[in-house]
Amino acid sequence: MTVTSGLSIGKATELLREEFPDLTMSKMRFLETRGLVAPSRSSAGYRQYRSSDVERLRFILRQQRDHFLPLKVIKSQLGSWERGEVLHPEEESPEDPTDLSGSDEPVFELREFSQRSGVSRSDTRQLVRYGLLAPQEEDGILRFTNRDLAVSRHCGVLIEMGLEARHLRMIRSTVSRQVELIGQLTVAQRRSRNPEARRHAEDIVNRGIDAMRQINDALFVTEARTILGED
Repeated sequence: MTVTSGLSIGKATELLREEFPDLTMSKMRFLETRGLVAPSRSSAGYRQYRSSDVERLRFILRQQRDHFLPLKVIKSQLGSWERGEVLHPEEESPEDPTDLSGSDEPVFELREFSQRSGVSRSDTRQLVRYGLLAPQEEDGILRFTNRDLAVSRHCGVLIEMGLEARHLRMIRSTVSRQVELIGQLTVAQRRSRNPEARRHAEDIVNRGIDAMRQINDALFVTEARTILGED
């Protein structure tokens, strides 16, 4: 469909919903605040989306839906898209949710997040309640990150097995205590204004967290063998 005159945000959302049923006007406004689209304004101040805006949004939403790309990666691709260059999103490396240097950029609203994670909205809210997910809230709307998505998918496996979100809060408590131990090793460096000291603190945290993960993995195997009656 070619848009010869500007569409209101409601009409543009309705048009895009043919391909993206879960799209909301809130998500449209959110993408605008992140600088991915800039519709013109009428003399009365209303947003006016033209064909180029709609196609730009279509590209952005496809990259999110089909390739799980963070918004900052999609934003970096827009220049190439505008020039008509062929993009290969499979060559992009989505952020590792366990990478401490990764961003915590909010991407998904609750409905879309639930669909992507496979965890019901009710269980998702419970995971938020018990601290396993940490979405950002803007104007009463929860927005989740790729890191939240990774956590939710793994929690979903345990929920399918019969556990409830409230049972999983001990995981959050355990992780918090482990991270606190590592944090105690870097108090002085983190308080320092010396960039070298802060880089040293980051190195300690990365190495410490990696060691904690390895210990957890080994102990899990040991305990699992006990459950199965193995020596």
